[in-house]
Amino acid sequence: PPAQLLDGSVTAGMAALAGCGALRSLGHLAIASNRVTDAGAAALLQAMAPGGALGKVRQLNMRGNPLSEATCAAAHEDDPHLSEAWVVGADSGVANVIVQIKGSIPNHDSAVPSDPVVMDQKGCVYAPHAAVLRVGQTLKVLNPDGVTHNVNAQPRINTPFNTGMPSFRTEMEQVFDTAEDMAFAIRCDVHPWMGAWLVVLDHPFFAVTDDSGSFSIPNLPAGTYEIEIWHESGGTQTQSITVAEGATAQADFVLSAS
Repeated sequence: PPAQLLDGSVTAGMAALAGCGALRSLGHLAIASNRVTDAGAAALLQAMAPGGALGKVRQLNMRGNPLSEATCAAAHEDDPHLSEAWVVGADSGVANVIVQIKGSIPNHDSAVPSDPVVMDQKGCVYAPHAAVLRVGQTLKVLNPDGVTHNVNAQPRINTPFNTGMPSFRTEMEQVFDTAEDMAFAIRCDVHPWMGAWLVVLDHPFFAVTDDSGSFSIPNLPAGTYEIEIWHESGGTQTQSITVAEGATAQADFVLSAS
């Protein structure tokens, strides 16, 4: 059977403390586990707090647009939406990290999925915040709230587009014809806090980390590969990984907050 690259993870930490102990979330802040010194815990807490090195807890201001303020702000009245520049889970796992095999891509017969990659705008927020789709696969953007949006995508290789979605338009579709392995932004000019990231690939060997920071790339043939991660605030890292026939391999990354 083909080998698989499984159980990878991406975690957050300050460079000087990486590997010293896990981060634990407490509400929208984070404290260090008891395996880190008190000084280290204080530094980590500061890094995770508003304005700190990770700065992930900034609440998004959805007011000021009279055409959609009621809908956007009201959708998050009881649970204010936070910036997704850093989404760090209970065990310091980082979500929304795009993972892909780079360099020599193995041969594959994986068909382009017929199901679209769906990006919702419910509550005036793009979800998912980061996604990967295949060349020729449909991107479907939804507008369930009945407010005006525009989907402004600025790829570097594919043709940029800026498509209006008035309140009565509930969905739009777009197909990318060329691989684009550097993430590009999708934004809404009507609601400046709205943003998401896309990558377009011509192979199936990719993943996006979940809320625990975990990812899985199945059906990867045996061999040695360069694996790359990208995060909008944490930057890019690469590792060389060797996958044995019929086995699994592990790749773990730490994004530094320094």
